[in-house]
Amino acid sequence: RLGAQAEDFTATLLKVRNHLEEHVVSPMVLELPWPEFDAFATAELDVVLQFNAAIYELVAGILDNRLAEQKNTLMGIFLVQGALLLVILYLYAGFFVSVKNTVERFARGARQVSNGDLTVHLELDNRDEMGQLTQAFNQMTRKVQEVMKMLVGNSGEVDNQAKRVNAVAIA
Repeated sequence: RLGAQAEDFTATLLKVRNHLEEHVVSPMVLELPWPEFDAFATAELDVVLQFNAAIYELVAGILDNRLAEQKNTLMGIFLVQGALLLVILYLYAGFFVSVKNTVERFARGARQVSNGDLTVHLELDNRDEMGQLTQAFNQMTRKVQEVMKMLVGNSGEVDNQAKRVNAVAIA
């Protein structure tokens, strides 16, 4: 992009250097007044200033492109992180609702058992720890119910035995 301007820049520097050497450094007597040399060098060095401006413009363009790329990359990263956060929140909410509903079912079942209803059976199709807890709860209520039936049966038998003992004692 800057090839022609770089060549002009190099040629200008050489021209100014040669002019300086011929008219200021090498002569035995300084024939060229300083204002004339300054006017010559200033006119020639405009090429250098134009080259510098072109370099700054090129570098600014490159940096602007890199900045835009970095902004796009960061925006993409933020969007992916946002999406992941939404997925995590969705999964957390689902887990929370599932656990909350299961605990509420257990609380209702425990209240029914404490009120004397031993026929409580919880329905839960989970294959995790909550499912195992449900099975253990249902097994516990079933065993308590069997024990109560056995106690009722045994109390009836004890009552019959007591009546026979009473009848023998009276007779």
